[in-house]
Amino acid sequence: MRELVGFSFESNDLKKIPDHLFELKNLTSLSLQNNKIETIPPKICNLKKLKVLYLTGNKIKKLPDEITLLANLKEVFIGNNPIDSTNLIEIQKKMPNCNFY
Repeated sequence: MRELVGFSFESNDLKKIPDHLFELKNLTSLSLQNNKIETIPPKICNLKKLKVLYLTGNKIKKLPDEITLLANLKEVFIGNNPIDSTNLIEIQKKMPNCNFY
């Protein structure tokens, strides 16, 4: 399971991200769309190979600063969340090579 590179946990009414996901060190794509997730734990920085993160359709208000440690992250889909625009702008400034949708 640790060799897994893509994982989809869409539309499962998740309220939080299961801790075991942060042990999947080879993930390059993670989809958590259309759940009820409110926060992204700082442990997101454990996923060093992550390139694409799908968070559309949750209840996320803020992205953790630790997300900026993901040097390989190129795309974050964050639409349809009550995200704080000031937080998002600050994260985007720190991640000029990543696109946010």
